[in-house]
Amino acid sequence: FLSAVDECKWEGILCWDKAHVIGIHLVKNNLRGTLPPELSLLKNLKELAMDENNLSGKIPPELGNLTFLEVIDIDNNEFTGSIPDEIFSVTSLQVLDLDNNSFSGTLSTLLGNLPELYFLQLDKNNFRGGVPTELSSLVHLKYLSLFASGTTEVLSSDFCGKDLTLYADCKMCPTEDCCTACLDKK
Repeated sequence: FLSAVDECKWEGILCWDKAHVIGIHLVKNNLRGTLPPELSLLKNLKELAMDENNLSGKIPPELGNLTFLEVIDIDNNEFTGSIPDEIFSVTSLQVLDLDNNSFSGTLSTLLGNLPELYFLQLDKNNFRGGVPTELSSLVHLKYLSLFASGTTEVLSSDFCGKDLTLYADCKMCPTEDCCTACLDKK
């Protein structure tokens, strides 16, 4: 119990039918701490936007239980660890914006299990290895940004010739015209 005030009246909380929390929009609030696993109790949550704060720790795997979740936007924080595999079971996910954190590990082939994903931003992290080819089969994917993500392998040519805005380190682009823009680290 945090407050006697109805949570649907809290700043940054969006509700449907005055009873179900469907959005958390707490951007640039100088928040500190970790994402609580109890967020998974918000069964109707569609949008989690907590970018540009000072949040840290790992993404709770319990977020994978949020079957209606469409947006995870937690860029410009201090998150660490890998993306939990449970997130890849949220087939409604459309936006995964994780740039400018300290995520690590390899990118899972399970990213290909997100059929509605159209925006994936992983810039400025500490991933290693390559980008799973399974991503190239996502028909809705329109924006993929990998600049300074830590991934090092050349992208599969399966990413080329698609209606896809693709930003990556120049060494990752298989051909000159495959990437919308290639960026060299300076």
